[in-house]
Amino acid sequence: MKTLLWIGAAVIVGLGIWWLTNGKSSLVSNSPSPSVSTSVSETDTTGIGPSGTATPSSTYSQLVALYGTNRMQFGQYCQSIPAAPVYKNGTKVMFDNRSGNARNITINGVTYYFPSYGYRVITLSSITLPKTTTINCGGAVNSGTILIEK
Repeated sequence: MKTLLWIGAAVIVGLGIWWLTNGKSSLVSNSPSPSVSTSVSETDTTGIGPSGTATPSSTYSQLVALYGTNRMQFGQYCQSIPAAPVYKNGTKVMFDNRSGNARNITINGVTYYFPSYGYRVITLSSITLPKTTTINCGGAVNSGTILIEK
């Protein structure tokens, strides 16, 4: 009887582990969203050149000045600042993790890894305009939205 109980417990634990690794993973996707009309592309940008373009030698302060209002910050609690910006189609936006914690930020279904105090420059574009896309930061679902317009 004890053997049957242990086998039953092992089966339940195994199903629980399977559900957490396989079944639940469909809730969080690292692939682009089903909408093929929207694209998010990433640019490895680490600085600014003489024509206002990025170069490896620029400082964080120079990047902040270059991108100005085309910058979204994510603070300690993954809040998006600004919460609902509007950008023109094809705009390069600096996504900036202002937390000491590394985190994943999902933009329109695409997940990006951000180290602590890390940033990325991502070009926002869509074939269908206007397009509203959601942002998830860490465990915060819908921590912001972005409206892409003509």
